[in-house]
Amino acid sequence: MVAYSFQKRFVDAIEADEKRQTIRGLRKRHARYGEELQLYQGMRTRHCRLIGRRRCLSVDPIAISVEDERIVVGHISAAVGADHERTFPISFDEGPQFEAKEIIDRDRFAEADGFAGWRSMKLFWTQTHADPEQPAGWFVGVLIRWAPVSAVPEAPEAPSPIAAELDAIGVR
Repeated sequence: MVAYSFQKRFVDAIEADEKRQTIRGLRKRHARYGEELQLYQGMRTRHCRLIGRRRCLSVDPIAISVEDERIVVGHISAAVGADHERTFPISFDEGPQFEAKEIIDRDRFAEADGFAGWRSMKLFWTQTHADPEQPAGWFVGVLIRWAPVSAVPEAPEAPSPIAAELDAIGVR
């Protein structure tokens, strides 16, 4: 079981199942396909509260460049707004290469992430993830998607098809 903390601004959208994904930086251990997620507001504070439990649907590599207005996700991702027709190889900072696809409808993708649209997401991203050392740099992390509360499936027996890809880029 893996826990994620969210800002108050996202709580209503998570509870209403309007927000069913999160973008997180790389770390040692993220959720895995089929695993139960615990979604919190204000984790590690005295105001911490459980928003809900959901079942992980996918964990895909993601890269975002606000300045270039580009979002790319792993090639087997079912991300909202993705170009499901084309994939291309990509790598970052001399890291391993992976197959990716472009998010072509950035507004739909941003809405799925709890924002009013791409412009709102871009502003949030600039304010919270700005790196003065790399103004044109890419954020590289993972896109974690979960099932709606009404459709939380039992944990699957088969491993995620993306597991090898995540291992290759050092995310798992």
